[in-house]
Amino acid sequence: MEWISFERALSDTEDQRRHLLLGNGFSIQAYEGFKYKSLLTRASEVDETIRELLDALGARDFEHAMRLADDPQTRDRLRETFIKTITLTHPLPREISTASRLACSHFLTKFLRKTHDPRRGVIFTTNYDLILYWILVQHNAALDCWDGFDADYVWNGVTGGPHVFYLHGGMHIYERPLGTRTRIVKIEADKAKRGRRLRDVIRDHLDNGEFPVFISEGTSTQKRGQIRANDAAAFRKFGRACAEPDSTLFTVGHGLSEVDLHLTDVVGNGQVQRVYLGLFSSEDEQRANTLVTEWRQQRACRRHPPVEVKLFKTAECEIWLPKAELETLPPARRQMLTSRRVAS
Repeated sequence: MEWISFERALSDTEDQRRHLLLGNGFSIQAYEGFKYKSLLTRASEVDETIRELLDALGARDFEHAMRLADDPQTRDRLRETFIKTITLTHPLPREISTASRLACSHFLTKFLRKTHDPRRGVIFTTNYDLILYWILVQHNAALDCWDGFDADYVWNGVTGGPHVFYLHGGMHIYERPLGTRTRIVKIEADKAKRGRRLRDVIRDHLDNGEFPVFISEGTSTQKRGQIRANDAAAFRKFGRACAEPDSTLFTVGHGLSEVDLHLTDVVGNGQVQRVYLGLFSSEDEQRANTLVTEWRQQRACRRHPPVEVKLFKTAECEIWLPKAELETLPPARRQMLTSRRVAS
C-alpha cells in the first residue's frame, strides 16, 4: 500500500464522488475529553466500580469491554455508564472555537460539495456525540445537507436523499411510540434557543429512563442484530455507497477494528474500487494490511473488481483549525488552541 498526502488523495479523486466515514478520532481532534483516559475518569463518577469491571475484563476501552462481556446485564451496565459518561463529559458549543467550526465545515464540503453536484458524496459517522450535529446545524446554509429528519424531527429519509447518516445512533436520537408505530426521532436543536442546552435536555431524558438509540453491543454480529432492530436505513445507505464502482470511500478517525466487521464486510463485499484510509501513524498500518487482505479475498469470492487502498495521515486533514489561521493569532492564544488539538 502507498502512503500519500491528503491533498493528493483529494486531487486524485477530484472527478469522483467521495463518501466519508467518520470515527471517534474526528471528535477527539476537536475535544480531547473524548479520549479513553478522560472518559474513564468521568465514568468513575457515574459508577464507582466501573474501572474494576473494565480491568477484570481486560478491556482497553468501552467498545472492547462490550465485546468481551459475556452476559446482557454487564453489557447493559457498560452501555448505560458510557452514555451517562459522554453526557457528563460533553463540551458546550462555545468550547470549540469559531475558527475550528468553520474549518470543519470547510473540510466537510470536500465530500458534500455543492447541492446539485453529481459528485456530491454522503457522510457516515459511528460517533455518538453531538459535535458533527452542531456543525451541521450551525453551518447548514453553507453545507445545505439533510440528515433525514423532517420538520417534526421524525426520521423520514427512506425515500428522500439524506447526505448524513448516524450508523450507530447518537445522543440526540431516540425511539418513541408515535400512534401504532415506534419511530426514530431526534431532539430539537432549537430547544437551546429556549434557554435549554441540548446536553441538559439529553440529561433530562436519561433521568427519566429514556436512552438514545445506541448500537453498542461489542461483537459485529450483535451490532448487526441491533441495526436490524432499529432503523436500518443508514446501514443500507452505507451499503449502497460501497456498491458504487465509480465512487471513493475516505475514512477519518476510524480504526475499523475487529468489532467493526459489520462495516468492513460491506466494503469487502461491495464494488467501490478506491478506499483512502486516514491513519494516526504508520503504526496503524498493520490493521490496514489485514483489511486489505480480507477485502481482496471477499472481492475474489464475489468476482467483484479488486479494491485499491491508499493511506494518508489524518493530521494532514486539518479538520478543526487551519495552520494559516493559527499563525495569525497572538502567541498566547495560539498556544492555548494548539494544546487542545489531539491527533486522531
